[in-house]
Amino acid sequence: MQDLLLHQWSVTVQFTASVMLAVFMTSLGRTLAGDDTRWWVRAFQANALALAVAAGNLHELFDPSLDPWMRGIYTGSKTAFIVCLALGVLAFRDGSAGRFWTGRRVVVIALFAAVLGGALSSDNGDVRGWHGLLLVLVTAWAAFHCFRYPGDELHWLGFGLVVRSTLGLIQMLMHFSSSVSLELGLEGLVGRTQAVRSAFDSGAEWLVLLGVVVAVTRRSEKALRRSHEELQRTNAALVDAVQRDPLTGLGNRRALAPLLEVAGRDGATLLFFDLDDFKALNDRHGHDVGDACLRRFSAALRDRFADADGVIRYAGDEFVLVDARNAPDILAMRLESLRAELSRPFAGTPAIPFSVGIHRFPAGVTDVARALREADQAMYRDKADRRANPRA
Repeated sequence: MQDLLLHQWSVTVQFTASVMLAVFMTSLGRTLAGDDTRWWVRAFQANALALAVAAGNLHELFDPSLDPWMRGIYTGSKTAFIVCLALGVLAFRDGSAGRFWTGRRVVVIALFAAVLGGALSSDNGDVRGWHGLLLVLVTAWAAFHCFRYPGDELHWLGFGLVVRSTLGLIQMLMHFSSSVSLELGLEGLVGRTQAVRSAFDSGAEWLVLLGVVVAVTRRSEKALRRSHEELQRTNAALVDAVQRDPLTGLGNRRALAPLLEVAGRDGATLLFFDLDDFKALNDRHGHDVGDACLRRFSAALRDRFADADGVIRYAGDEFVLVDARNAPDILAMRLESLRAELSRPFAGTPAIPFSVGIHRFPAGVTDVARALREADQAMYRDKADRRANPRA
């Protein structure tokens, strides 16, 4: 009598838990759609059906007096529970479950198990035992694949499946060793253990659910992180496209503002360039050559001032260079080298004379627009000096 009461309590606990698990997984499946989630939802729904049969009878499921239909529904549902758990693992791991396994195939397997379970009587205990052992092996196989997964998303689920398969194995061993238990006088302990096995199974199923939730949550976190990183890359590409001159590859006028903001805070040197007589060069050689001259000048600037904070095509044939690292004598040497390089025709482009204005300012300047005007005015003074003295 005591064992029967324990059994009724144990089955009631497991049935209540299975309904909660099925409702939770169904809600989760609707929120986070996926092949793996779909299999796991089906698994817990099948488990709830099996436990509904158990709770509806509240006595030994394979008692000979039990309706064969009830035995069949229980056996088929439990089979579907284990198979769907395993298929969910495969779907999560690499999507391989969808290549062969479909819901119809699982239904066929569950129906076969249901027919087998419904046809069994108390004289077929060994057959039932081997069926249970087969489900244990399937559960252990699913746990093995959880730990084979390269990430750690499935490890908690693998742990839950290991506990579930271990409990199933213990039950199978107790089933096959019933005669030995009688000889050793352990039938009372075995009976009480069998009576409360549903409560232990319920705990294992909670662990399995925890593993499913952890797996789905971590997968969602990784997907969200990848989406965020992709959004950041896209945003950076858009910003770069907006702030980059398509002809020369330099930053455009929009990219100058953040450079000047940093320069005003830390101090820097502004170099304002303007190509001499560029309109006449375009008129004489054509715009294709003019564009080639702009590209050549931009490449030369990048080469000579590779360590500068930024090189900007300001407008047309005007360029701005922001430099916070180099001393005036270094800048002067590089400018002379730049003039020497551009004073000779190269690759179909004529010589490219230019004027440059230099304005250095200390840290803490708030009016960077004024600093830019100072560099611009210094450029016009340099241009006037060069026209007055062509050799300069």
